[in-house]
Amino acid sequence: MKRKTNLVMIFFAVLTVLIRLLPLKLPNIELFSTFIAISILAYHKNVLFVILPILVLVSDILLFLFLKTPLYPMWEVVVIVGWLFVVIAQNLLKGKRLSNAIIMELSGSVVFYFVTNSLVFFFFNFYPKNFVGYISCMVAGLPFLRNQAIYNFFLAFVVYYTVNWLSLSYEKKENTNLKNENT
Repeated sequence: MKRKTNLVMIFFAVLTVLIRLLPLKLPNIELFSTFIAISILAYHKNVLFVILPILVLVSDILLFLFLKTPLYPMWEVVVIVGWLFVVIAQNLLKGKRLSNAIIMELSGSVVFYFVTNSLVFFFFNFYPKNFVGYISCMVAGLPFLRNQAIYNFFLAFVVYYTVNWLSLSYEKKENTNLKNENT
């Protein structure tokens, strides 16, 4: 079971990085929230606090190298903090039912949106530092939130079936081991 889970986690980690390199026309189409949800449900959430920043940095370095996307250290911090808040939020909502997977994925979109847009407002000079500036910042991020929420809704099914596939194969192995011990 552990080997299969490790392989699945490596697969999703690599896919999470590579999907960002696809020249998609929709903003904010990523697998980070899905990787986080699968990690929390099938692996171990504490691993995310180390792996997630590495995945963000690796994907952004690859974007810089292959697509000439600028690399800004402060922006990297904003994105990493956003995803770490998603880890906390999804961990609070975890459960192995499909409804939990959907809630985890959608909450990941909303948490990332609020955290990153708020950090952009407070730490960058893109908007005036008043209520209207904050609302403008939030409104500017709505297309990203919409796309990520739609994408994550569909990915919730991937989370649910992946976690249950891993759980079923583990339970099947456990049952086989119990039968072998009883004979």
